[in-house]
Amino acid sequence: MITIKTTEQCSTYSKLLEVHCKKNQKECNSLRRRISGDK
Repeated sequence: MITIKTTEQCSTYSKLLEVHCKKNQKECNSLRRRISGDK
C-alpha cells in the first residue's frame, strides 16, 4: 500500500499511478480521491 504524505511524494508517484492505473483502474481512482481530499 502506498501512503502519500506530501504533495512532493504525490508528484513522484503520479507517473507510477498512471502506469498502475492501467492495471487496476479502481485502486487508482481511490488513490486519486485520497490525494484530492487530503492535501
